[in-house]
Amino acid sequence: GKSFSFPKESNQDTNFGRSAPAARVQAGELAAAPPRENASPLATLRGAKRREYLEKLLRSQVLSLYRRCLRSTQLCPDANWEKTMVYYVKSRFRDDVPSGNLAVSIAIGENELENMNFYHAAKQLKDVENSDENSDKEWH
Repeated sequence: GKSFSFPKESNQDTNFGRSAPAARVQAGELAAAPPRENASPLATLRGAKRREYLEKLLRSQVLSLYRRCLRSTQLCPDANWEKTMVYYVKSRFRDDVPSGNLAVSIAIGENELENMNFYHAAKQLKDVENSDENSDKEWH
C-alpha cells in the first residue's frame, strides 16, 4: 500500500530543533493520523455508530461460539452425555446474560469450548489406544 509521509517544512528556526511533524503535533495541527487504506471499519467510526458496530460484531461472535459449542457436543461418546451437554450449552447461553463486559464472557466461553474439545480429543485417543490393546490381545 501507499505510505503516508508528512510534508516537509522549510522553516526549521520556529521548530526549536524539533522535527516539523513533532512541532505540528505539539501545536495541535495534527489531531489524528490519517486513516490507512486497509484500516478496519472500526477505525473510522465514532460515537453511536462505533458502539453499534461493536455490538453487532460481538453478537456475531456470540452466535459463532454458540454454534461451535453445539457442534462440539456431537463429539460426546455417549448419547445421554451429549443430551446433557446440549442442555448445558443452551442454558449457559440463555441464562448467563453477562452483567459486565461481553468480550470477557466470550473469552470465558472460548476457554470452555477449548476445554470441551480437549476432553473429546483425549477420550478419542484413549478409545483408540484401548482398541489397539484389545486387538493386540486377540492376535497373541
